[in-house]
Amino acid sequence: MQYRVGEFGVGQLLDVAFNVFKDNYKSMLIVAVLAFLPVTIITVAVLLGGLLPMYKQLLMFNATGAMPDPTVMFATMAPFFAAVSVLGILWYLTTIISEGAITFVTASSYLDNPVAPREALRYCFSRWWALLKTALLIALIFIGILFVGGILVALAMGGISLIAGGLVGGLISFVLIVGLFLAAIMVFLRYFLALKIVILEGVAGREALGRSAFLMKGTYGRAFILLLLLGVVSNIIGTAANLIPFVPVAIVLSIALQVAIYVYTTSVWTMFYFSNRCKHENFDLVLLAEEAE
Repeated sequence: MQYRVGEFGVGQLLDVAFNVFKDNYKSMLIVAVLAFLPVTIITVAVLLGGLLPMYKQLLMFNATGAMPDPTVMFATMAPFFAAVSVLGILWYLTTIISEGAITFVTASSYLDNPVAPREALRYCFSRWWALLKTALLIALIFIGILFVGGILVALAMGGISLIAGGLVGGLISFVLIVGLFLAAIMVFLRYFLALKIVILEGVAGREALGRSAFLMKGTYGRAFILLLLLGVVSNIIGTAANLIPFVPVAIVLSIALQVAIYVYTTSVWTMFYFSNRCKHENFDLVLLAEEAE
C-alpha cells in the first residue's frame, strides 16, 4: 500500500488526507469542476434572465419617475423565484453527487486502485437516487429532532417560568437549550458517514444510516474536533483571500481556494471513514491478508 492504513488520530487523519490530496489533486479538482460547471452556467443564465427585466423596470423608474408596473414585475418575479427554487434543489443534488465522486476518487487512490474523474462521476450519477433518498432521510430525522425537541423545550421553559423565575429559571432554560443543541449535534454526527457509505458500500436508506451509526461509535469527539478545525481553517483562508484589494483577483482566488478546501475536506472525511472501519472491523488487517494471498 502506498499510504498508511489504520485507525488514526486527528493529526494523522489530516496528514494522510493531505498526502492523498497532494498526489491526486488533479483528478479531484476535475471532478469538482465537471460536477459544478453545468449548474453554475445554468444559475448565471437564470439570474441574468430573471434580474434583467427587473433592472430595466428600475431604470425606467429612475429616468421617468413612474412607478414600475406591478403586473409586469410580478409576471417577471414569479417564474424567476420558481426557477431559483428549482436551482436550489439542483445545487443540493450536485453537491452530494460531487462529494460522492470526490470520495470515490479519494478512496480508490487510497486503496491503490485509481479511477478516472469521468468514471467516478458516472458511477455517482448512477447512485443519485440512493444518495438523495439517504440525504432526505437524514434531513427528516434532524429536522424532526429539532422540531419535536424545540416544542418540548418551549413547553418546559413555559412551565419553569411559572414555577421558578429569575436566575434559576433562566439557568434551567439555558441548560435545556444547550441540551437540545447537543442532541442535534449528536444526531448529525451519528449519520455523518451515511453518504460515503452509499458510495463506498453500495447500500442506502436506513441500512446506510445504521452502518454510519455503527462506524461512528467512540469517535464523536474526534469528528467534532475535525469539524471545528476544518471550519476555522476554511474561514481564515477565505477571509485572507478577500483582503486582496483588487476585487476580480480576490474573487477568483477565493473561489479557487474554497474549491481546494472543499476537495481536501472531503478527502479528510474519506480517511475518517476508513479509520473507523479499521477501529471497528480491522479493515487494515483485512487488506494485509488480501495482499498476502
